[in-house]
Amino acid sequence: MMMSKLTLKRKVKFKDAYDIMKFGVESGNWKNSFATYYKIPSPTKDGMIYERVFYEQVAKIKLPWVSVKYMKTDNKKKYTTDDHTYKPQFGAKFLMDNPYIWIDNFDNFLWWGEFFSSVIPVTKKQNDELSKQITNINNDYAVNIPLYESYKAAGIELFEDGGEGYDATPYDPFKNIPEVFTEYQNLFVVA
Repeated sequence: MMMSKLTLKRKVKFKDAYDIMKFGVESGNWKNSFATYYKIPSPTKDGMIYERVFYEQVAKIKLPWVSVKYMKTDNKKKYTTDDHTYKPQFGAKFLMDNPYIWIDNFDNFLWWGEFFSSVIPVTKKQNDELSKQITNINNDYAVNIPLYESYKAAGIELFEDGGEGYDATPYDPFKNIPEVFTEYQNLFVVA
């Protein structure tokens, strides 16, 4: 396991999320909610609380990459923001639908918490474009394009921040994404 970039305070918050999400799985509340991909819904259980509790704990851990337009923006405070690269709002659903990867191991849960906390600085306009790629309609997610193609589809080139003249080979933040996440995300891609 790699060295965590999460603060102790953030780890404590993730521990609370872990306990709540674990209860949601073990009690059957998630399985019986209409938020799960594996629909066995009860009209009285929405399950969204488990997604929200995870999303609320997510940090901002900057990856060593930035968009080219971010680099060229003069007033970064006004015109830029950090994009959560792996979409934590969707990540929470992924974790709840795949508890076997974390439920008996808080360190594994924390690894995923850090994974979904990864951010890349982009312009606010680029962030808006990226946010349109995942939609939530009546608690059903739809992914307009596979996550691993999101930056490319939005026309966003990424380079190493502070790299030699910013002319290094463009970076692909999805080339080492865990396969279990990619496969799950592909279930939501709409043509």
